[in-house]
Formats: sequence, structure tokens, C-alpha cells
Amino acid sequence: MSNSPSDPSKGQQPARAERATPPDLMSEPCHSFFTEHQKLNDYFHFVTFPYLNSAQRIRELVQELTSNEKDKARYAKDLDSADEIEGALLSYLPLLYEMLLCRAVDSYMNYLAGLLALIFRTRPETLRSGAQERLDFILQHSTMEDLVAALAEKRVQQLSYLGMRELSNQLSRDLGFNLFQSPLEIDTAIRIVETRNLIVHNRSIVNRVLLQRVPNFPVKLGEPIPLNIKGVFQDLEFLAKSVARIEELAAKKFAVPQPVPRQTGSKH
Repeated sequence: MSNSPSDPSKGQQPARAERATPPDLMSEPCHSFFTEHQKLNDYFHFVTFPYLNSAQRIRELVQELTSNEKDKARYAKDLDSADEIEGALLSYLPLLYEMLLCRAVDSYMNYLAGLLALIFRTRPETLRSGAQERLDFILQHSTMEDLVAALAEKRVQQLSYLGMRELSNQLSRDLGFNLFQSPLEIDTAIRIVETRNLIVHNRSIVNRVLLQRVPNFPVKLGEPIPLNIKGVFQDLEFLAKSVARIEELAAKKFAVPQPVPRQTGSKH
């Protein structure tokens, strides 16, 4: 991917990442996702740039003020401070990468939940299933609109307990709505989501649950996941491109409302 962020662990200043392009018109869930996506990118640069810029500026000043080895010795402490600044950043990079990935996955799952609720409310016939509702649940709602909204919320809650593969299969079977275009795409989505779950629930240490759900995961049982800037931002952009494609498909298939225009020249 061109123009990807540089690696702060190598003392490089991070460049702006190439972004997935949001649709020209977006649903509210889609707009919320891309707003969060932009914030995560901006936050990464906000955190890393001052460290790298300070270290680089110190070295440049020392070079300007010295003409020989004797002069350089006078500024040894300053050069050491530049190393210390970069070292402080390096010590926090794993935590930063974990935070970025977890927030991105949470935003992605929130998008899916919000979009499904929107589909069910826009097209109530998609709520049909073999399940029966209790009469007292139905009578709690005074209007059909309220009942549909409640049923949509209940259905989304039920779907939220499914794994990514099960959710994809059920939506494809029940609604003819394919979240992913290929086995590779769904495998990638599962790997990203399960990596997030491992970070949150097992301190990034690979366990048997992960290896069962992601058979070809490249890290052995009991070892920590070695996140890096290239991999994390590739995953973030995968999720963003997935949202853009799903949004386009949902608009065509279910005519979901898309009241939010993409702003020309915006950072999204």
C-alpha cells in the first residue's frame, strides 16, 4: 500500500496512510464508522509525531553546532536525550497498536449492528423468521412502528452473539446479503476480530480458542502477538474498505437511508 505510515520503531516520521474512500452518501452507522476511522489515524500521528520530531530536531541542532569530534563530545548528553525520547515512544508502541486495533474492531462491529438495525426497520419483512413472539411482548407496543423497532433491536441483539463466520452465513442464508466477497475476506475479518478478542481477554497471548478459530495463525500457543505498524494499518484499512463495500450493497439491496453526504475535501 502506498503512502502507508512509516515505522516509528525505526525513527521514521509517520506519513499519512492511504485511506479507504467512504461512499458519496452514507447511512448514520457508516458515517459514525468513518468518523472514528479518521480519529484513530489522527490520534496515531498526534501521539507519535512529537516524539520523533523532537528527537530528529535535537540531532539536527547538534549537527549544526558541531564541526569535529571534540564538539560532538560536548553534546553527547543531548544526543543521549534524543535516544531516550525515541526509546520512550518504542516502549509504548505495543500498547498503542493494541488500542488502535481494538477500537477499530469495535467500531466495525458497531457499524454492522447499526446497519442491520437500519435494514430491519427499513424493510420489516426481513424480520420474518420461524421464531414466535409472545403476546405480552407484542402488546407492550402501541404502534406498529414501535413494535418493528423493538423486534429489530431484539434481532440485532441475537445476531450479536454469533461469531463472524456464523453471522456471515446467516445473513447470506436469510437475507441474501453477503458481507464478504471471498473466503479470503471472511478469513481476514475473522483473524482481525479474534486478534482483538485475544488482546482484550488474554493480554495478547495466543490461546487454543484463537488457534481453533484461526487455524493458520502465524503465532504459536502461549506466545504474544507481535503487532507492528504495517500490519495494524493494513487491518484498519481492510475494515474501512469492507464497510464501504457493505454500505454500497445495503443501499442497493435494501434502500437503507443514506442522509449523510461525504464532504468533498474532507479527511475521510
